[in-house]
Amino acid sequence: PRSGEDASRLFDGSGSIRHPRHAGRVRCLVDHRLSTPQGGRLPPAVGPRITDRAPPGMPGHLRHAPPMPRPLLVRFGALGDLILCTPLMRALATQAGQPCDVVAHGRWSPEVLSHLPFVGDVVCLPSRKSPYWFSPDQWRLARWLRTRSPSPLHVLETDAKSQALIARAGLVPTGTLARLPHAPNEHVVDHHARCAGLLSPTYARGAELRVSADELAAGDAWLAGLGLAGRELVLIQPGNKRSMKGKAGVRDLKFWPEERWVETIRGVLAARP
Repeated sequence: PRSGEDASRLFDGSGSIRHPRHAGRVRCLVDHRLSTPQGGRLPPAVGPRITDRAPPGMPGHLRHAPPMPRPLLVRFGALGDLILCTPLMRALATQAGQPCDVVAHGRWSPEVLSHLPFVGDVVCLPSRKSPYWFSPDQWRLARWLRTRSPSPLHVLETDAKSQALIARAGLVPTGTLARLPHAPNEHVVDHHARCAGLLSPTYARGAELRVSADELAAGDAWLAGLGLAGRELVLIQPGNKRSMKGKAGVRDLKFWPEERWVETIRGVLAARP
């Protein structure tokens, strides 16, 4: 909720979100940590309501398709990692005729995916680091996974912790990166598609994000506050916290030499002076 907003009004009696933007679509398993301004506890997180109705904005060929089990994609990654999963979410939704449900990391995940018509319920798990028996968030995730109808399950993780969470729910992944190492020079988008058996010359590889008119207006206001109204702003993040750790970063899979970044920045400046 926004500052000063009564958090209790965002939830209905079942614990599902009823915020206008996210009604019936997203769920974050952190409710037990929040309180209403009056001091009352919010309802326990019981997982999202699953429906066969496509959300508004779903393409016609998906909206009118007969009800089928929703595919489920699991990716506990940072912001960029989740965005790079959107091509597979889109492909899975098209294949199933149903939006793709997502299990992700971070409370920001539902907001990032909220305007994509091929995304259904978004369940976020704040942390996987705690032991399972001391983590109510993980209990709720396992319980929610067990209540879902059988459907294609794609786990885009390689670590044992993620695989154990899926196993605790009694599920067997349709595809998992734990059994599919990267091919030499393979892009992560192609790796995901290969894991799902969907890689082909016609595979739509472009990542996708959508924003609302209100979000665009807020962005314009922010730029105006920086004295950049009416100008194009290009933001570049060279590297990440793993690839910037000296010699250890050089050995990281995501490391890119500095001269490549310099060449990229010069190219951007030349194309967009």
